[in-house]
Amino acid sequence: MLRFSHIVALLAVLVVAGCCKLPSTAPTEKVYNMNFPADNMPGLRITQVVVNSKETRVKLRFQNTSTQATTISTAPPGHMDTFFIEAADQTRRHGLVRATGISYGPVRDRVAPGATQEFTLYFPPIDASWSPIDLHEGELVKKGVNYWVFTDVPLR
Repeated sequence: MLRFSHIVALLAVLVVAGCCKLPSTAPTEKVYNMNFPADNMPGLRITQVVVNSKETRVKLRFQNTSTQATTISTAPPGHMDTFFIEAADQTRRHGLVRATGISYGPVRDRVAPGATQEFTLYFPPIDASWSPIDLHEGELVKKGVNYWVFTDVPLR
């Protein structure tokens, strides 16, 4: 019968010998904290960009600076009105994979005057060579729709 100490010793020998590699517990991440405003919406800011080998997460905070309640949402992945991230050289781009903390249209989230809503957008992985990045909402401009845009967001 093998004791726990024997199993640990056996695993150590296997790892040292290169026979097996233990999986890492988390991918290496680069975290970029910021307070970067949208080009066209004073109450919308990127608060963090997290990049790892599996995904890119863009955390945003929307503050309703109006005296009226407003509603926000995003289009679902694959839709022409949804977010995409683009490299500074404008030769590389990734579409939205998923979003959390914000509804997909046509459902909309109500944000009271002065209230904030935080949400996260998920994209395929990028690397530092993309910096600065642009974050755009929508491929096409529709009359009467206020698309959110961020340009020259530095990853540093």
